[in-house]
Amino acid sequence: MNPLPCALPSPPKPQLWEQIKITKVDKKLVLVELLLMCHDHQKSGKHTPEYVKPFNVASAIHNHIEFLANKNALRKHEIHIKSNFTQIFEPILHIDELPNDIIAKIHLKNAEKTIKTHSYPSPWKYKEVWQILIQQHLDAGCIHHSSSPCASPTFIVPKANPNVLP
Repeated sequence: MNPLPCALPSPPKPQLWEQIKITKVDKKLVLVELLLMCHDHQKSGKHTPEYVKPFNVASAIHNHIEFLANKNALRKHEIHIKSNFTQIFEPILHIDELPNDIIAKIHLKNAEKTIKTHSYPSPWKYKEVWQILIQQHLDAGCIHHSSSPCASPTFIVPKANPNVLP
C-alpha cells in the first residue's frame, strides 16, 4: 500500500538564444578574471616567460624502442620463471576439486565456554580521570562501545604532576 513517489518532470531545456545569452555572460566573467590575474601577475614582477625545453623526436623514439625491448625481455623472463616454478603458479583448484582427506584433526575444548577474566580494583581517585580518558578515546574513534564479555586490559600510570591526566 506504499505508492511510489511521483517523479517530477525534468525542467525544460533552455532555448538556443537563452543558452547563447548565458554563454556570453560567462565569457565576460572569465575574461574579467583573466585580465585581473594578468594584472596581478605583472604587478608581482613575474612577467618573464617560462622556459620550455625543446622536444627531441629522435630521443623520444629511442626511449620508446628501449621501453619495448625491456618489455619483451621481461615477458621472456616471466615465461622462464613460470615454467621453472609451475607448481607455484598453477591455478587454484575449485572448492569441489580440493582433496577431502583428513590430514589432521584438532580437538577443541568446549567452544561455548567463556574466558574467565580477572579485574583489578582501581583507586577511587581515578574514577573521573577514567571517564575523561574513555570519553576522549570514544570521541577520537580509537574505541567504541561493545557488549563483548571479553575486553582489552588497560591500566593507569600515575604522573609526577598531579594536574596532568595519567
